[in-house]
Amino acid sequence: MFQRTFAFLLLCFFTCLQFPSLTWAQGHLYPKDQEAGIPGPERRSFVFGWEKIEGAIGYEYVLSDNRLCFAGCSGDTRQKIVEDTFAVEEGLIEGIPYFWITRIHFANGDTSAWSFITSFQANTPEVGSILTLTPNPSVNGDIDFELDWAAINDLAEIRISVWNTKGEQVLAEERYRADLSVFRIQPLKMRAGHLKPGMYFLFVQSIGSDGFSFQPQWKRVILQAYRQ
Repeated sequence: MFQRTFAFLLLCFFTCLQFPSLTWAQGHLYPKDQEAGIPGPERRSFVFGWEKIEGAIGYEYVLSDNRLCFAGCSGDTRQKIVEDTFAVEEGLIEGIPYFWITRIHFANGDTSAWSFITSFQANTPEVGSILTLTPNPSVNGDIDFELDWAAINDLAEIRISVWNTKGEQVLAEERYRADLSVFRIQPLKMRAGHLKPGMYFLFVQSIGSDGFSFQPQWKRVILQAYRQ
């Protein structure tokens, strides 16, 4: 009986090493599993983030285009230890899914188990997207942007909310309805002077006249120190 129990535990141990999705650490915040990737500062760069854990001194992540292998495999695999709760990876292969796992590093040298696997689709939006930030970074205490009402046929409403890198919504959702007086491009702004300087994300939802929700988009914005 003891030998069979020990063999089972040994099997579980090696299985968890080979397939990290069977263990758990901190949760992943954005993008949500199997959703479109969040574009970074350069084309073919993407942002992804995880929860902040009390006592952590660093977070290790592995990003791979191979769901079944995160080490010693052919393909596009990146591994780093960072202090932030997000990462930006550049030069990803367009049009394919990427899979990522994380674990926590503590001051005493311990590390957590690897997290579940999360994935995102590495598709950089086309230039003519629904929302364009003007400028980015922002230095005037506002988030200035332009909406392109001709980017999607039969577009009736656009909803925008602002999130920080911890996955917390920091500005209430704003809703904009199609205005017949606006031929195509509509300049707008969101008041953000009370937010601390740093990186934020705009979550953009587009609604058709029939109530259909199109694929949501994430936009990365940098807020610099407000200059009076």
